Amino acid sequence: MIACSWCSSTHLTLCRYISHLTCVDGPAHGESAQHAAVCGAGVGIFLLVKSTKILLIRGRRICLYPSVYLDAHGRVVQVDPRLTNS
Repeated sequence: MIACSWCSSTHLTLCRYISHLTCVDGPAHGESAQHAAVCGAGVGIFLLVKSTKILLIRGRRICLYPSVYLDAHGRVVQVDPRLTNS
């Protein structure tokens, strides 16, 4: 599993603008909020890699949106932790 190079957390988000991985841990969602400030003038759309939920950031406001990945029955697709890119 890919981990943060600073804190070794595996709670990562993927910026949907430029496909940059950021760490979601820390105050005010840490690196993700900082990346939104620089990349999107305070607005960010991120995919939480482990849960496939969407993290929306606008300034100090944060919203967690349900997964957009559903199976044929309308249920959230669960990520199998055994699947890795190694």
